[in-house]
Amino acid sequence: TSTVFGQTSRDQQLCKKWIIDKEAMKPVIIELLMASPQMAEFDKEMKKITIDNAVNTLARLKMHIQPNGKMLVQNDAGKDMGIWRFNADKTELYTQSSDGKTKENFLVETLTTDRLVLVGKKNVKLIFRRL
Repeated sequence: TSTVFGQTSRDQQLCKKWIIDKEAMKPVIIELLMASPQMAEFDKEMKKITIDNAVNTLARLKMHIQPNGKMLVQNDAGKDMGIWRFNADKTELYTQSSDGKTKENFLVETLTTDRLVLVGKKNVKLIFRRL
């Protein structure tokens, strides 16, 4: 079910500019990378470099969620103007890229005026702070 944008405080909280919270995401990235079989082959220094690179790359992810159902996503790969909508009870966020190829469903774990925590595939969290 789609929603009427800008009608509730939950919509208003979401419709902001967001950026990945680098410090909050670091433990999430470490956990994900350390579970990877390739990481077991790396020495301590290479693990640190890999983790730092992943954290720094993800930290450049920005989203501008707009009340008209559009969202601008910007990262190292470029920019994309996609679309978003809530489910009926506003606990899930559905997003789609402009070409329709990338569709994501996220559980909205936290949504306040300055923090957004989305849980995606394989329970991976994306933790944003207001930009």
